[in-house]
Amino acid sequence: MTPSNFCDKLNSYYASVGGPPVSVERNGHAQSECSTAELSELSIGEVKHMMSKLNVSKATSSEDFPCWVSLEGREDICVPLCNIINSMLKTAEFPDKWKKSQIRPIPKTSNPTTFRDYRPVSLLFHLGKLSEQVIIDKLRPKLEKIIEPSQFAYQPKLGTVH
Repeated sequence: MTPSNFCDKLNSYYASVGGPPVSVERNGHAQSECSTAELSELSIGEVKHMMSKLNVSKATSSEDFPCWVSLEGREDICVPLCNIINSMLKTAEFPDKWKKSQIRPIPKTSNPTTFRDYRPVSLLFHLGKLSEQVIIDKLRPKLEKIIEPSQFAYQPKLGTVH
């Protein structure tokens, strides 16, 4: 099997396991019922602090630049990144480039023989991951007010045993 043929078959296998792609249609409304106007803006200091915690050993997609560039250049990058993230918080829009991932097959066994012997690992744009964390941090206090006390899924430091 050629490398190209292998990649095509592996891609088809991953697509079949995940089901059909989800399409998101916009209905022309600027915002949904959940208003983003209440989300506080991010400060430049907060962006610098988050960037200082970037893990340079984490893999990123081949279209991305290395994390160490952001870490070393955080003084220069933090202002435009802060503006981008604050714009995302105001408009509820996430840059399309940051939504794309590169899937890498990682063998589960030492000698893989079927496509099930591989697990897909998604490599994302590292500034997109940083932005996702900002959104989570901004939304969590608001969600904690409306989530039922018996809800344990997707809660920090809680799991199925609770």
